[in-house]
Amino acid sequence: MKRVMFVMAWLLAQAAHAQVVVPMSTPHLVDTAPRTTAVVAGTVGIERFGLPTVTVSLAPTSSALSTASAGLLLVGRFDAGSRTIAVGGGGQFVQPIGAGFFGREAIVIAPFVSALGPVVGGVRGEATAQLGWRSGDDVGSVDIVVGPRVTPVLAVAVPTDGRIGVDLAGAVRWRVGRELSLTAQLAAGADFAHRDLELASNVFAGEAMLGVQWAPR
Repeated sequence: MKRVMFVMAWLLAQAAHAQVVVPMSTPHLVDTAPRTTAVVAGTVGIERFGLPTVTVSLAPTSSALSTASAGLLLVGRFDAGSRTIAVGGGGQFVQPIGAGFFGREAIVIAPFVSALGPVVGGVRGEATAQLGWRSGDDVGSVDIVVGPRVTPVLAVAVPTDGRIGVDLAGAVRWRVGRELSLTAQLAAGADFAHRDLELASNVFAGEAMLGVQWAPR
């Protein structure tokens, strides 16, 4: 098990250094032309009113929000509340609508190892559909996105265990420099616990995260 935890930690470190966008964020703003630069992001905050959660992410390529785009996402997360390390990937898709508005969808699948009790493995997914607005392309501009999010989690144990999170999630990104942005995320909804894939209970859940994005030119 020590070897497995070491490998997961190493992968998380590689994701952080490989140049990783937060699933809740969008491609950075620069100009109206597509770009092929990475976006590195990191956030820390509270999920489900528990202990801190840290995420790091990488979008190997990104484009301006005024152009349609599809890109890869690589994500690593450490949840102190459930003592979980997860590393995974997925994609995000942006469609300009006009007058500064855009649509964004993202999906991420991340295998994890949890050591809250007996050490178990599992899979965490996240699917988001959001409507966004951007105030401009210059330093000081702001991006706002909001939309529903579904987060299924399945732990491979006997019996199987997990939850399905359903919430409304929003994020704001403030461009404080040509390459640097600050981000904030808020979400509220419900977690539906399941055992052997049968719903067992549900509780109110929320999220508050703060982060930084760096888009090297």
